[in-house]
Order: sequence, then structure tokens, then C-alpha cells
Amino acid sequence: MDFNVLTNIIKEVLETVDIKIEKDSKLYEELGLCSFDMMVIIGIIEDNYDKSVDLIELSKDMTIKGLINAIK
Repeated sequence: MDFNVLTNIIKEVLETVDIKIEKDSKLYEELGLCSFDMMVIIGIIEDNYDKSVDLIELSKDMTIKGLINAIK
């Protein structure tokens, strides 16, 4: 998945555009996502983009880069 598409999804879920997102940004600690936010993001990715998210792969690297790599 494209980095810009993913960051737009995250900004939509967080209801903000005033957040700097980089590939090494930590999903929980730096971006302030909670488990519900993550489930919403994963739902959007799976439903709207016909992709799946490998949760085991994601758990190894909880960053934007890790999320991109977990999307199949």
C-alpha cells in the first residue's frame, strides 16, 4: 500500500491533518493510536482496498513501515 494513502487513512481516523507521520513513526506511542483506531484502520484497508493485514507480521514492527509490510 502506498505511504500517502495509508497516512491519509490514519489522519481520517484520528480526525486531524496536523500530525507528522513518517515511516518510522510508532503507531501507539508517537501517533497516539489506540487498539480501536487500529481495528478501524485495518477495516478500512481490508474493505476499501481489498487487502489483508497480517497481524502477526504487524506485531513484530508497530510502525508505519511495519504496517505497510504487513499489508498483503
